[in-house]
Amino acid sequence: MSLDSDPLEMVINNINFEIEMLYSNKRLSKRLYDKLKIKENDCKTGNFRILVKVHKKKFSIRPIINCSNHPTSKLCDFIDFILKPLISECTTVLKDSQQLIQICDNLIIDSNYILMTTKSGISVSVNHQENTLNCLNECLKYEDCQVVQYSQNKICRTYIVISPEDIYQNEIYFYRNISDVFDSQNFTNLYFKCQLLLNNSNRLDFSSKTISNIQPFAFKDKSNSILLNLSFNLLTSLKSNVFFNLTQLITLDLSYNKIDQLSSDVFNTTTNLRNLYLQENSLRLIPHGLFYSLQNLLILNLSSNMIEKLETDTFDSLENLIGLSIINNSLKYLDSSFSKLKNLLTLRLNLNQISRISNEAFKNLNKLTSLSLSSNNLSQLDSNLFQSLENLKNFFAAYNNLTLEENFFLNLTKLNVISLLRNNVESLQLDSLTQLESLDLGINKIKYFKANLSSLKKLWLYQNPLKYLNYSIIDSNNSSLTHLVLTDCNLIHVDPIAFQNLKELVQLYMGFNSFTNLKENLFEGLNKLEYVVIGIGSLVNQFKNIYTNVTFK
Repeated sequence: MSLDSDPLEMVINNINFEIEMLYSNKRLSKRLYDKLKIKENDCKTGNFRILVKVHKKKFSIRPIINCSNHPTSKLCDFIDFILKPLISECTTVLKDSQQLIQICDNLIIDSNYILMTTKSGISVSVNHQENTLNCLNECLKYEDCQVVQYSQNKICRTYIVISPEDIYQNEIYFYRNISDVFDSQNFTNLYFKCQLLLNNSNRLDFSSKTISNIQPFAFKDKSNSILLNLSFNLLTSLKSNVFFNLTQLITLDLSYNKIDQLSSDVFNTTTNLRNLYLQENSLRLIPHGLFYSLQNLLILNLSSNMIEKLETDTFDSLENLIGLSIINNSLKYLDSSFSKLKNLLTLRLNLNQISRISNEAFKNLNKLTSLSLSSNNLSQLDSNLFQSLENLKNFFAAYNNLTLEENFFLNLTKLNVISLLRNNVESLQLDSLTQLESLDLGINKIKYFKANLSSLKKLWLYQNPLKYLNYSIIDSNNSSLTHLVLTDCNLIHVDPIAFQNLKELVQLYMGFNSFTNLKENLFEGLNKLEYVVIGIGSLVNQFKNIYTNVTFK
């Protein structure tokens, strides 16, 4: 499957966002926090695969959603909103989805849902694996299919989830466009085995229902609800009192709608809200006072809207906010809108049109650990802008037109990751960054790079006009560097001194350069070196014969 753009940075940021939230809420120890936190340059975009599994111990893979309304996305919805909350109730370590069905007498499923057999048949094939695949294919024939059960006696059953009242309306509660299932009479019986009623469900899922309007007071009898999912619908506006009486609500998901208008008091009664997701809508402005009652909010996602401007007091009431995402909007200027967010840990502003940032923009953000400004129209950043960011660990400003003062990072001593890919940087003084582990300076205008960075593990310098490397890149005797990328740097000469301190180096990329001759002792002493890309056949053959434990390309 090909993607229009690489989602890696966004995915990593989303994962780290949740980890930050768990840690700040003291649900993760410092040891686990440090272990789980993902560093951008330790990852690469993988291949998508469809693997339908329930959430269980020792198995972290969850189903992949291929696209909206694809049958596999239905399986994902079912597992996320129905099965996942039940796993904690199950004392048995689950082997697969089938086992969950078999033991579900001991589980509690919301009374709003019933498992229903849509098709039952006996497979005659001898091959067990083929039988299982055939059974899965039966499920995928139906848009509404939720669970596949293939038993040892070669009986294949597929299940859907429905609401009791919808049985009489010939309409499945969970998904639309499935009346053909009833018409074709493929279902054999209602399957009540898993229906141990719980009349006070506190999780409401109305995602993917083609809902275009919600009347005021619609949820007035659901005061105990802690989660309301209205994502992937057709909502265009939300008026006053829509969420009336949802005083216990913790998570509200309004993502992937067409919302372009919000009443300024729409969240007035959701005072306990911790997580608010408004991404993938059509908001152009944020009404004055919209977040006034959300003083307990921790996570706010406004990504992929059309927001052009933030008022100075837009977020003033959100003093407990730890994560704010405004990715992929139309912001052009940042002033002091974030000044009251004293507990903010992560701020994502990439994929906007920001060309100017006030020196007051990040004032008081003393706890901020991650800042993303990639893919904007920035040409300059004043070093005074970051005076308050004493705890900043991750800084992403790739795909801009930045020229930075040489000492720009002088006081940001806790930085762990810097990404300045595709800018106009010519020179940087980085020796004060004693905790820096990942540095991406690819596609800039750097002619000379030398730094005393003993903690640095990964360095990207590709497509910079370096030309001559007759000096040590890392001027430290205890360098931690494992990956070095010097691809397409117009290199004419590389002296052995360039790599002499890189005793931990594992991978080196030097393809698409202009050198025709390299000294035989270039990699001498690099005992951990495993992989080198040179790209010139004669040199590859030369070094293969000298360093037999290294792969040369």
